[in-house]
Amino acid sequence: MMKMRAVVLLCVLQILFCSCAVDNGINGAENGYRITEVTFTDYDDTISQYIEIVYPQLKGLESEAIEQIVNEEVRRTAFEVLRWFSSFDNMEIEVSNTITYASADVFSVHFVTKSFHSVQAYPLVCSLSTTLSLETGEKIKLSDIVNLNSEFIDSFFDKFQLDSEFYSTEIGHSIEEDIKAKISHELLLKADNGSYSEVCSFLTEDSLVISFEVRYAVGSYALYKANYSDIAESLKLLS
Repeated sequence: MMKMRAVVLLCVLQILFCSCAVDNGINGAENGYRITEVTFTDYDDTISQYIEIVYPQLKGLESEAIEQIVNEEVRRTAFEVLRWFSSFDNMEIEVSNTITYASADVFSVHFVTKSFHSVQAYPLVCSLSTTLSLETGEKIKLSDIVNLNSEFIDSFFDKFQLDSEFYSTEIGHSIEEDIKAKISHELLLKADNGSYSEVCSFLTEDSLVISFEVRYAVGSYALYKANYSDIAESLKLLS
């Protein structure tokens, strides 16, 4: 549980928030809403603390209530990393984001968190994401996007490819062997469960991407990507 400092960090230092328009080719305007980028920063040299969290927020949805729900879930995911530590002394934390899909009814964003403590040998790097319905405000999980049946799992490595410079290299093969050893119906059901888990998913214009936690030595997380056309028989959303 976070100590009082974490509560202060999240609730009091509002003056350290700033926002600007997103400039990554996805701005929501064609769907009737705007996307702004908010940056939260907290620097304290006296305790060697550096925190920067960048996350998107939507403005102009038809329903203000749904807009509030969506924005709060996006914000919660971005700030998830702060729940992992009881103190931020001697900590460096950075959270970046990529908006991967924004339609009239679905919004998907991928976060990468990097945290480093002075006593750590290497930074902790994690992949987080959230996909939300802009019609209801509900979180869309991997199990809502595809049928997680035996056929999907058995054909996973035929349909999904490692989206990495390491694809078809020794490191890529090592990543695939690690995931083959642990992939299961139970593991995929845990994806997008509302807090950090070793599996999460997000959408792009043409693909479903599933992120798996892997060893730091091979990148900390691995993104597996499949075109919608290749998994059409399993799709429940966007079909």
